[in-house]
Amino acid sequence: MHGYSQQLLAARLAVDEEEGGYDAALRLLSSDSRPTALFASIDDQAIGVMRSAAT
Repeated sequence: MHGYSQQLLAARLAVDEEEGGYDAALRLLSSDSRPTALFASIDDQAIGVMRSAAT
């Protein structure tokens, strides 16, 4: 988990928080090359991702 968290921080993505999941997903979903899937490691991140996809 430590390596995963380090990579998120290096990519300037928040770690383990709903708002961070929301903000990160908004950036990814608004990019020109949208992802076909997103992975969330905890429920709070998943909730943030779902909230961003609904906006």
